[in-house]
Amino acid sequence: MEGKGLTMENPFHDLNVIGCSELFKMFHFEKISRQTTYNVAFDGNKGALDELTFKHMVDNSEITYYNFCRYV
Repeated sequence: MEGKGLTMENPFHDLNVIGCSELFKMFHFEKISRQTTYNVAFDGNKGALDELTFKHMVDNSEITYYNFCRYV
């Protein structure tokens, strides 16, 4: 396992943010925040880095994941 998406240094790549939000919703998480940093260089590509935080609807635990989307 690589643990992708759990740190800024090892983000998911090019995931559809809306689709991921819906996936987390299936597991009873709701999105509580989203921050985007633009013009980030990662692996020789320039793009945007999203930081998305979700809260579990039952036990209130939180998870943050990162997604890098390269500019086309």
